Amino acid sequence: RRPLRSHRHHRRDQPMAMTLTKHGLVDLDRYRKLLRERVQPHVRGLNITFFPIDDDKGVLAIDVPRQHESAKPFIADILDGRRAPAAVGVPIRDSDATHWLSHSDLQKLLSAGWNALDGPRENIVRALHEAVASALPMREKPHVPLVGVGSGAMRRNFETAYAAAGGESVLGHPTEAVTSLGPGFIQPLSGNGEQPGPILSALPGHGCAVVPYQVWESMCRAGGDANQESSISKIGLPKTPADGTPLILDRDATVVELDGGSWPAGRLSRSSPHGLWMWRPIPQLDFQISYNSHWTNGDDVDVVVRAVLDISWQGYPQRSRSLSRAVRADHQALLAGTGFAAVLSSLSARRGARIAPPPWEPADGLHTYHSGTSSHMRARITAPDGAQALAANGILQLGTLRSSSSVIGYVDLSINLAAWRNALVDSGAFLTEEADIRLSLPEVIEVLTSAWSTALTLPTALAVSYDDLPLAAPPFIEMHVRAGTRADSGGGYRQLSLAEAVDFSVLGATSEVFRSETGLRVVGPFGLNRASQRRMVAEGLDELALGWGHFNIDSEALFAEITDWPL
Repeated sequence: RRPLRSHRHHRRDQPMAMTLTKHGLVDLDRYRKLLRERVQPHVRGLNITFFPIDDDKGVLAIDVPRQHESAKPFIADILDGRRAPAAVGVPIRDSDATHWLSHSDLQKLLSAGWNALDGPRENIVRALHEAVASALPMREKPHVPLVGVGSGAMRRNFETAYAAAGGESVLGHPTEAVTSLGPGFIQPLSGNGEQPGPILSALPGHGCAVVPYQVWESMCRAGGDANQESSISKIGLPKTPADGTPLILDRDATVVELDGGSWPAGRLSRSSPHGLWMWRPIPQLDFQISYNSHWTNGDDVDVVVRAVLDISWQGYPQRSRSLSRAVRADHQALLAGTGFAAVLSSLSARRGARIAPPPWEPADGLHTYHSGTSSHMRARITAPDGAQALAANGILQLGTLRSSSSVIGYVDLSINLAAWRNALVDSGAFLTEEADIRLSLPEVIEVLTSAWSTALTLPTALAVSYDDLPLAAPPFIEMHVRAGTRADSGGGYRQLSLAEAVDFSVLGATSEVFRSETGLRVVGPFGLNRASQRRMVAEGLDELALGWGHFNIDSEALFAEITDWPL
């Protein structure tokens, strides 16, 4: 409470009323100390006195003499209910009241002094710093690591990328030292806005990339694991230019090339700057095969040419663990639209017979693979005695031991050469007993290419889109060529060699004695046109042939022979 109320009289304040204060509540030394600490500059001639009125109460008087104009304005702490000052203000006395200088008035006052002195002199700047520091001590600037610290010999790469992207004014400062993550190293930055800052990343022996935080979040989700380390270990880190120059990604980028992960080289891509990022592998050839022990054909088959698609999605929405009647019908219709059954009639036509493409029907008899989670369709050409000569199989299957979210598509062509010869002759082909009806190597390449394209269509019977579902593992397609068995004179069966069913003469001579099967794999088998698919199959078989001992193979001649070879 204010102890005195006054009014103007002859240019001086005159008391109108007084409120007594208990003597025990007055601490003159504390008042003087607070005024010295919280009012700047020092108030000259200040006098604080307590006048007792009776044994218990009295009047506290604070006398502030007129101050010289050069000392004004005075700055006082504003506590705002806290122990430490929250701000400073300029109090202005007006009669018996006090008001605080407004922001605009304070700016004008400072501006006037600034301009009068032709800008801030060193002693003025020092005084302002001291005044603010006395009211609100500045916090010690937190320690921040330097760019690239912790990356060893790669530090220069981090520094180069940081500088090229704008440095601290654009990227903020590092929030921690460089740490290893997955196949490489990262260093997060603070940024200069409300959003988290970008990430500096680098693969060993490569340049450094500047990755916007929004893109980085998508990378961490793309590996299908809630753990950042696990996801990045799978998909890798951004691939920088071969010359070591830094890669500065824009937050609106639509493609980010990745490398170094346990998954094969791939990329993050999206259809628009605001679309959903998806990881997609870059198509590449390898020879790791896992489905070579799974076959749909029984005895009396001389050769099988097959493609197997394996694709696994994150959180694939399987509403049921069985395939509906509608899905099975769509599966059958899809196969009819692919034209793979026409391969049977095309191969026959190349041997002089006219046979219409057979229809796709649910497979029956032995060696069928219908179940709650699989659908098996078959198209076939039979000999006059009813024996199966050529058969095309298309199987759609849900789930595998590898992943319950996998979808498998099988497409194959099986041939019984003896029955096929009878069917060819019955359909008008002129064949001698010595005529060679084995598949040529270019025909094998074309059948595999057709099987590849057909297998890719099968999962669409499940009403899923390849573009809308993130992958849980790298998709791949395996392609196999396998010789079958043939009855022998003793009543048993003997294993055929591939050379008994496929003509490899285009490869030239070899020291290879016996081979019953071979295979290759394409990881990321999407987005390739038929010519690119055919070329990749041919390159795979060419490399396999070198391993078989066909050292004089004319690869380019083989590629030229199959270039315009649609069946």
